[in-house]
Amino acid sequence: MKGGIATPKLSADQRKALADMLGAKSDARRRAHMRYNTLRAALERSVIEAKAKEAGATALVDKVADLRKRIVESERELEQLVATLREAHGRAVEDFRKAIDEGEEELRRLGLDAERDGELSIRWNADELRRAVHEQIERQIGSESAIDQRFDQAQAKVLTAETAEEAAEIVESLL
Repeated sequence: MKGGIATPKLSADQRKALADMLGAKSDARRRAHMRYNTLRAALERSVIEAKAKEAGATALVDKVADLRKRIVESERELEQLVATLREAHGRAVEDFRKAIDEGEEELRRLGLDAERDGELSIRWNADELRRAVHEQIERQIGSESAIDQRFDQAQAKVLTAETAEEAAEIVESLL
């Protein structure tokens, strides 16, 4: 009895229902955990901020935040500079490519190809130039067939040579 009023006794079913309301999967317990976690997080932030202030960390936090802001600004400026350079040099590169194309076209017209290292060669269809080069080479150093002809003649002479000295002179004339 409380204060003179008789309180009814709980039945086993009522006790079971109340126990279930407080059980591990109950809404009441879940809400209590949510309230605790919300309060705990707020208190944790508050305590961390107080401890940081005591240790002088807030100035460092402000400095780091300012530096991060400056990094973002610098990266933005860098991107703008890169874009400007890309635009300016992109035009220059396109101009260079156009000039290369024009130069290569002129070389083709002349019957020549140029490698990246600048070495020239005669184009496959530049018959007139190929003939002119071939004729100049033959005028200056002769031809491969002339070498074969000299060796063939020397071979025949060696076969008819009467002395070793005569054969040696024939061979030496080729070297």
